[in-house]
Amino acid sequence: MAIFFAANSALQAQLFELSQALAAKDAEIQELYSRINGNTAIFDATAYNLDYSAAGITATGYDLNGKDVWERIIAVDPEVIPLGSEVYIVFYGPYKELTGWFLASDTGRLIKGLKVDIFLGDWDVRTFGLRKVEVLCISTQN
Repeated sequence: MAIFFAANSALQAQLFELSQALAAKDAEIQELYSRINGNTAIFDATAYNLDYSAAGITATGYDLNGKDVWERIIAVDPEVIPLGSEVYIVFYGPYKELTGWFLASDTGRLIKGLKVDIFLGDWDVRTFGLRKVEVLCISTQN
């Protein structure tokens, strides 16, 4: 009986630790959503790399040469998302590991309306294709 109670209390302690960790994560998520001004929409997403970028310099002057996908740079239509904006993008399917914050630092002649172009560095942009993503924007403009 003593072994059962000891194992049970150890499990209860682990459960308590997990519930505390989940509560902290919930608070982090709530803080994230409180920073988002309700500007959320479904966008078409495509991808680009240096093969498709003029000399590797973004519209804001950021040098993409030698950078990879984890720089988290996107091209946007500045009429929809102002350059310099922080953008939270939710990916679904095979690219869900990319979900997170991106910086709107570039433009593209084909990026108009509810479209974003994700800088993938040396990843194969052809396999990315055209995807639907959820975009949450925090404008840096007043």
